[in-house]
Formats: sequence, C-alpha cells, structure tokens
Amino acid sequence: MPSPLEFDPIDRAGDLWADHWPDEEPGVYASMRAVTSIMRAQQILIGELDGMLRPFGITFSRFEALVLLVHSHEGSLPLSKIGERLQVHATSVTNVIDRLEAAGLVRREPNPRAQVRRPAGPLTRCTPCPARRRSSRSTALTPLPGRRLEDGTYRAAARRSC
Repeated sequence: MPSPLEFDPIDRAGDLWADHWPDEEPGVYASMRAVTSIMRAQQILIGELDGMLRPFGITFSRFEALVLLVHSHEGSLPLSKIGERLQVHATSVTNVIDRLEAAGLVRREPNPRAQVRRPAGPLTRCTPCPARRRSSRSTALTPLPGRRLEDGTYRAAARRSC
C-alpha cells in the first residue's frame, strides 16, 4: 500500500478547480469534492475486492458475472441480460465472459428460445468444476470463512464449491 500523502488529494483537486474557475458558486466545488470522493472510494473498494479474489483467479467484474449466472433461474443467461443486470456496456460483458470462458468457468451454448425470425444470442452457463464433482451444485459460489481484521471488520472471499 502506498504511503499516505502529506495533503488531502480531494481538497487539493477542489482548490485547483476553484483556482481554475474562480467565478463558480461554492456549491460547485463542494459537489466536485463529493463526486471525486465517491469515485475514489469506489476505486479503493474494487481494488480491495480484486485483491481478495485474485487467489481464485478472478476479478470483481468476473465474480459479479458468475454470481448472476449461479443465481439465475436456469443457471444461464444471455449476454444481453448479464449486461442489463450489471449495468455495463455489451463490450464489457463480452470481455468478461471471454475471460471466464478461457478460464473454463463458463461456456456459451445455443439459446433454445432463439427463433428464426428473432434470433437470440447464445446463453452463458457456469461449467461444472473439472476436478471434483461432489454434487449438482458444484458451480455454486460460497463464502469462505471471514477473517476478522484489527478494525473489527471482516474480510471474506468466495470460492467455487467443488
């Protein structure tokens, strides 16, 4: 983890904003600081989550897609539905699914609901665990026991239950 800065980067950005656009209302600078703080917090959280998931070979984006698939009614979803539910662009979904497929965690299969007049994209489905198939729930994601940190919070990760 990088060492702490000697200044608050959000305040510094706000000051630079005010210097650059001095005629704005004070609320504009407060809004900029708030949005920047929220975005920075999101970056920190995603970084932490990615770090927790790294030992399992996935990122938070891939984890989200796997969770959607595991909890879907039939265990599969079209790419368009994954994008809708994750609120991301189709290109991002394709990239995530390509990487999960390359890792052997999902597979694309024909959509049985596709019609000649209205073709539907392929479905994405979690693959069974290759090594040990203990049950039909082998692709479910389950929490690992959390580890209590010094500040009283818990750190947990997820694994495939196979």
